Amino acid sequence: MAGLLEQILGGMVGGGLGRGSRGRMGGGRSAAMNGLLIALAAKAAQHYMRQRGGGGRSFDPGSAGGPGGGLPGGLGAGLPGGLGGLLGGLGGAGALGALLGQLRERGLGNEVDSWVRPGPNQPVPPQRLAEALGDETVDSLAAETGMPRQALLSELSQALPEAVDELTPEGREPTDDDLGRIGQA
Repeated sequence: MAGLLEQILGGMVGGGLGRGSRGRMGGGRSAAMNGLLIALAAKAAQHYMRQRGGGGRSFDPGSAGGPGGGLPGGLGAGLPGGLGGLLGGLGGAGALGALLGQLRERGLGNEVDSWVRPGPNQPVPPQRLAEALGDETVDSLAAETGMPRQALLSELSQALPEAVDELTPEGREPTDDDLGRIGQA
């Protein structure tokens, strides 16, 4: 799973992922695709911080001083408002809600609801996730990360439930304010 998370965080910080063809945040992508990037970017940053000894939700990518935007090693440099600015630039809570709505509409309602509410997360097989996301979204993410489709889906089927779970600690979908405060708790 670390491969996908590293690709997402590195690509966003480097200006590749999360930017449309004209370099604008979220430009040219569906709200569901941006929601997917939001969930994975937050998960990637949390994963990075845990590996560096920063704990689970203890990082504050948007408010820590210095050029890194709160992420060690300057990872947040160049992101207006750090990770919180990135998440907002991708459409914030509306984009995340669009992703979760699409997954529910396409047959993953029970799984998504388990990710949002407290308790165990129901798994989702890679093929079911691919069907719910749609070929265009999966192919686009595979192209942007450089990962083979099957490897991407395998990692995504593990990372997405965890990411949504971590973004919904109160058992509800986050608001834009919640996303802006990621890691301050």
